[in-house]
Amino acid sequence: MTNIDTVLAEALRSMIREEVARALSGVPAAQPGDATADGKFYFIPEVAAELRRSEGAVRWLIHSGALKSSKLAGRRVVTQAQLDEFFENAFGEGAAS
Repeated sequence: MTNIDTVLAEALRSMIREEVARALSGVPAAQPGDATADGKFYFIPEVAAELRRSEGAVRWLIHSGALKSSKLAGRRVVTQAQLDEFFENAFGEGAAS
């Protein structure tokens, strides 16, 4: 087995272990439509780069409630679904011109 095959095999084993543990605990598995099913989340500096704003401006958006966020291990994170919702609210049909 090559190095990449070993890494892929271990990743697959890890995913299977997680799914088995989740199934045994009674917690439903993430579905493709779930908010965090894709597992993508961004820290404040990454959101700031995506929005082309300062970190302080992103913190203000979060504080004002315009951008939803969560905490992960004590750090503020924004999921892809929360970022998509922010864009939808900003540029959706009801947005002011």
